[in-house]
Amino acid sequence: MRAERLFEIVFILLNRKQTTAQELAKKFGVSVRTIYRDMDILSTAGIPVYTMQGTGGGIFIDESYTINKSILTKEEQEKILLALQCLSPIDEIHTESILNRLSAIFQKNTDWVKIDYSIWGSENGNGIFETLKQAVLECRAVKLEYISSYGEKSERTVYPLRFLYKSKAWYAECYCTEKNDYRLFRLTRILSITKTLTAFNRTDLLNKMPDHKEAAPVSLTNIKLKCTAKTVYRLYDEFPPELITKDSDGSYTLNAALPFDSWVCGFILSLGTEVEILEPKSLKEEIAQLAEKIMKKHRKV
Repeated sequence: MRAERLFEIVFILLNRKQTTAQELAKKFGVSVRTIYRDMDILSTAGIPVYTMQGTGGGIFIDESYTINKSILTKEEQEKILLALQCLSPIDEIHTESILNRLSAIFQKNTDWVKIDYSIWGSENGNGIFETLKQAVLECRAVKLEYISSYGEKSERTVYPLRFLYKSKAWYAECYCTEKNDYRLFRLTRILSITKTLTAFNRTDLLNKMPDHKEAAPVSLTNIKLKCTAKTVYRLYDEFPPELITKDSDGSYTLNAALPFDSWVCGFILSLGTEVEILEPKSLKEEIAQLAEKIMKKHRKV
């Protein structure tokens, strides 16, 4: 316990430059006398720790003192800190402590980026993420209330195996006990979650998980859309810049091979009159039919 406290004190001094015995005593739940004994131990170990009495005084470490960090290049140090920042929302308490220590060692700031995986305005998202994380680490089954992409609500008991972050969304790779098969659950579609006491062998299930790359190929359709400058940002939100070209009249054209599915139709409808379908003809007809149904529904008295 003392070794951990001494280690932490060194990093606090490297990071803050100066503190007081009272602050350290409060942080570690020990007496001020114990902190001063810790200072003696650190000094004996060759770490240049000093104390200064009076107003503005406190405990500090020699500014020229640094822990050897030459085994990593500056680029490697920055990549490590960025990786930890990306992980911080998953395990904020422990990751923040590591970040503070390493930023002190590397003498680099970590406040230039903030990572937050929750949805705007969401209060439930972090709770679902945390419960799933604990279930994965503890190898415990969870009960989900889930709504599928077809709008069907169901209750499932699943074994959560790991998280997957893909295409700007979090998913949970699970083994579903009802389907006796592996399933992917998007976190934003989980309405409620409860961790159970049922345990499972995570390693065994992961080893038997099929490779997603072996799934049947999805049929793609060449789609060409013309969008006004007013809503071109929507194209850049969803597609790589190399698929978007600017036209002479100030509009923008998207050329992409996409699945002809409900997502494509919903995306085009969300652009309203700011988009024109150039290709294919079948997509034009589909959107026209959907728009007509929407019009009829909302014109009902």
